[in-house]
Amino acid sequence: MKKKIVLLSSLVIVVGGLFLPIQSGFFLEDLNEEFIYFFPTTEEKLTVGWYHSVELTPWEETFKVTTDGKLAFESTVYKTYGAGTPDVEGNVEILDDGFVRVTGISRIISFYSLFYMPNSHYYLRINNDMYELKDYVSDYTNVHISYRKLPLYKWLVINYLMN
Repeated sequence: MKKKIVLLSSLVIVVGGLFLPIQSGFFLEDLNEEFIYFFPTTEEKLTVGWYHSVELTPWEETFKVTTDGKLAFESTVYKTYGAGTPDVEGNVEILDDGFVRVTGISRIISFYSLFYMPNSHYYLRINNDMYELKDYVSDYTNVHISYRKLPLYKWLVINYLMN
């Protein structure tokens, strides 16, 4: 009887351990929720950058991860005013280099969505490291970027898929 209890307890610990979150980071998937890539990090800030398709100038949006894993808008930085530029909400600051930074917009999203086009030069900045999406995403792909805390079993599967 004692062996059964030890065996059952060991099994519960091992199986339970598979469900404990061990790695957090930013997760890329396509519109069909198919895995693309996982950027492991303890950083809870994400910047998405690109070149605006009309103005052909750089644009960045920065998000902070909330306690429930959503993305809270922190700021947007852009060079020139044009389509899609915030103009009636938030706090606008003109930076020394001529860029405009807007903060104070209250927006929380479950994931960041974009349509990857090669001429937009999308990138992610995490921990001051820049990752060009062209290295991870096929052209003309709908991409969802979210923050996740992966349990051991998902982390093992993802590491298998990435290698």
